[in-house]
Amino acid sequence: MESAGLSLPAARPAAARAARALVVVAPAVGVVALAAALRLVHLDRVPDNPFYDAAVRSMSLSWHNFFFGAFDPSARLAIDKPPLDLWLQVASVKLFGFNSFALKLPEALGGTIAVALLYDLVRRPFGRTAGFLAGLALAVLPVAVLTARSDTMDSVMSALMVAALWLALVGAQRHRASLLYLAAVAVGLAFNVKLFEALLVVPPVILLWSIAGPRGVARRVEQILVAVVVMIVVSLSWATAVSLVPSQQRPYPIGSTDGTVWNAMFVWDGLDRFNGKAGGAAVVIHHHRLSRHRKELLALRARRAQADGPGPTRLLASRLDVGSELLPALILGALGLVIALVAWLARLRARPWEPEQEDRNRWAVAGALGTWLVLGVVLFSVARTLHTRYLEAFSPAIAGVLGIGLATAVRHLGAGLAAVGWGRRRFDVRWIVAVAVGAALLAAPASDALRLVAANRSDSGQPGDLPAAEVVRVSAYLRAHTARQRYEFATPLPATAGPFIVRDARPVLVLLNLDHRAFASTATLKRLVRRGALRYALLGRPCSHRHGRSFSRVATTRWICTHGKDVGSRAGVRRGVLFHLRA
Repeated sequence: MESAGLSLPAARPAAARAARALVVVAPAVGVVALAAALRLVHLDRVPDNPFYDAAVRSMSLSWHNFFFGAFDPSARLAIDKPPLDLWLQVASVKLFGFNSFALKLPEALGGTIAVALLYDLVRRPFGRTAGFLAGLALAVLPVAVLTARSDTMDSVMSALMVAALWLALVGAQRHRASLLYLAAVAVGLAFNVKLFEALLVVPPVILLWSIAGPRGVARRVEQILVAVVVMIVVSLSWATAVSLVPSQQRPYPIGSTDGTVWNAMFVWDGLDRFNGKAGGAAVVIHHHRLSRHRKELLALRARRAQADGPGPTRLLASRLDVGSELLPALILGALGLVIALVAWLARLRARPWEPEQEDRNRWAVAGALGTWLVLGVVLFSVARTLHTRYLEAFSPAIAGVLGIGLATAVRHLGAGLAAVGWGRRRFDVRWIVAVAVGAALLAAPASDALRLVAANRSDSGQPGDLPAAEVVRVSAYLRAHTARQRYEFATPLPATAGPFIVRDARPVLVLLNLDHRAFASTATLKRLVRRGALRYALLGRPCSHRHGRSFSRVATTRWICTHGKDVGSRAGVRRGVLFHLRA
């Protein structure tokens, strides 16, 4: 009994420490749990993207396909980007089976990790309140929720971009340049996920290290230059390795005009994305079914594209799911900057002042996130092509600036609250005010995010896919009639092949590139038919005719329509789409 009595006083401090630790940890755990719930719940119900899913299916068949990012099982074509994100998807489907949930799991986890990293990035210099508000903003930001639930690669890229800033900050705090070099590796990996969008974080990382890095300009410059070299080496490592393989042994990248990954990366996914040429070609992929409903949908999208074209108010368009947080972030960020500048000038006026490392860390993170936000707003306001998912390239900056600006503004209300006796009590009133204002600002975005989840929305699109029922019927027909053929069918564009590669995992002969340049000539098509390697062709839309004769500006399509026997009715689909080919 006595020993039991003596243990009670020791237990009370331990319980108090545990309670304090819970109070400290609970906000972070709560905001990450909220982010995970919004990104993972009913993830299997979100529509898939057959283009990238076809690549995942093909890449899972062999190490050769895996390394090159093959689009089709025969590795004749490759996707237009480095396959780092798809490698994660292949690992996921190997672990959990080839299903909708496994395909999107890496994106959902990437979006959740980005929230955790942003929380800690802001918390370290600005405190738990600012970190909580920033993490909460990113957790419910509709564009972040939508993209993390979509079958694209933007959320993984975004997580790596936040990781780069977080590593640079921790490196500055611990005086370890090795963490800056790890940040450069993170940027290089992000480049291998989504290419040039990932470079948006490079100026913020450089600015952060320039302000918070070790003292001595020459030393910081040297470390930054080494980091830039590391970033370039990692960024170009996969493309260089692929280029060392003879052209006959590697697949042809979709979108490339000369068969090299450099052309696909720097022209198709670089210059052409910015000037709108790539987006124009993509229209052909997305819209090949010309039913009345489809025509109405195309007209609606054309009107939206015209209304939401490049301009200073473009990012406030309702379809982008970002405006309700962007304006408060800009306003509160500017307010926080003015407050910090006034406080700094007041301290300088009072006495000569040398900023401590803690002050430098705050300026570095605020400057980095602010620069990231401004760069994102400017770039995506002028880019010709803009999809909602592109905004993941700077959505963490929106949330981070919002959290810092709100926490800074509320913290400076302390003097006024103290004047009426509300300065410090058992609960800090400023924390309550910050959370209340944050909740009010985030109510609309959170409501939008919940609607996106409930509606199973996706931003990845369904490029070129036939209706699911038609895919099932055509697939069954082809499996029964093409068992001995090398190719399941020929088709003009990659998008038409995607759903069938996902379903059947069989080689498909794609005839045209995204810009309508020929992958295979009419002579090649005839030769394959004569040899018995190919028996069927599947068109994205029915053949057109002029004066009783087949008409198409594409020679291979014209030959299919002229020499093929229409077997669409046998396969249970509309006429003029599926053809049996004869030499």
